[in-house]
Amino acid sequence: MAEDDPGDLNALDAQLKAARERSPEPESRSGPTGDRAGMAEGMRLSAELLAGVLVGLGIGWALDRWLGTGPWLLLVFLLLGTAAGILTVIRSGNKPDKK
Repeated sequence: MAEDDPGDLNALDAQLKAARERSPEPESRSGPTGDRAGMAEGMRLSAELLAGVLVGLGIGWALDRWLGTGPWLLLVFLLLGTAAGILTVIRSGNKPDKK
């Protein structure tokens, strides 16, 4: 087997350098910070919605056990908690961005 000619390696090296200069920089795998901020906002809004539903469930369940009214207050407060959670998400989503 013949050894590689150093001239060929230098030509290949020059071609690789030229190709690297022409190609754009690869993007970061983590993505831009704007994507993270949007994801954080989405997680916060979903947590607010879930909190409203869970608080409604808790209040309804406690009142049903205390008053012995069956599932009726649980259902009423579940609906109220869901409505409050949705209203909170809508209000938070309509706020202008802070920049």
